[in-house]
Amino acid sequence: MFKHFANDADPLTHVCVSFIENDCVTTIHLIHSGWRSTLEWEEARVWQEQAWNAAFKNLQRNINESE
Repeated sequence: MFKHFANDADPLTHVCVSFIENDCVTTIHLIHSGWRSTLEWEEARVWQEQAWNAAFKNLQRNINESE
């Protein structure tokens, strides 16, 4: 729903993901940067934050089911 402005932005937003293992537990850090400051960009950022949260909950559920 945000493609009409977000996919044509220059530069695009940027996602950096890191995986840190400590005592057989892996912590995932995600930084999604490059958002603009208009209202429609804020709406896109909030939507994307909710999407990332849902994706990580789904990942955690899948990992826990496979153990």
